[in-house]
Amino acid sequence: MGNAVNGMSRGFAGRVLERRRLADALSKLADSSQATRDKTQAIFVNPLKVVLDQLKNLLQAQPVSLKTLPPDLVSQWKTKDGLQRVEALPRGDPNDNDTLRKFAANATIGTNTP
Repeated sequence: MGNAVNGMSRGFAGRVLERRRLADALSKLADSSQATRDKTQAIFVNPLKVVLDQLKNLLQAQPVSLKTLPPDLVSQWKTKDGLQRVEALPRGDPNDNDTLRKFAANATIGTNTP
């Protein structure tokens, strides 16, 4: 156990040292010339903005259909012969017995009829 505790404290001390180094570097940068700050921004900030814009575009909502879903996801819900799995959940707290009783009383199991 002593080694694990010592290992954790060295890890913590290492993280503290890394944070101190970063803080010192940022303070030095803040005290540097405008040209140095502009160059640093071009190196670090501008590429980050590009990546964040790309991520933002990827996270935009788009219409969803069976054709746009990944095939492995569709195969979990639809069989090759066209049968589809349906998931029904009760309104309310699914951990409440009364909610589950009402749900079960109103649930019907249908057949695959046209």
